[in-house]
Amino acid sequence: MPTKNTMDFLEVPAINIAEWSGASASLALGLTVPQAIIVNLTSTIIITVALVISGYGGGQWHVPFVSDTLPFSISS
Repeated sequence: MPTKNTMDFLEVPAINIAEWSGASASLALGLTVPQAIIVNLTSTIIITVALVISGYGGGQWHVPFVSDTLPFSISS
């Protein structure tokens, strides 16, 4: 069972301007509050799945993040 500290950590990313803007835009388009919450939750889950899939290769094969391999990146 998650502790209070874990729940605080999970709630922080939900408090940002993009989440609030997306929810208010959904309401402005005519969605009800429960529909806007479902749309926001679904889009967040889709984005999370995409990020986890894109990061799997780096975690599995210890490949650095793409920004470390760009031609103009500074490496040591």
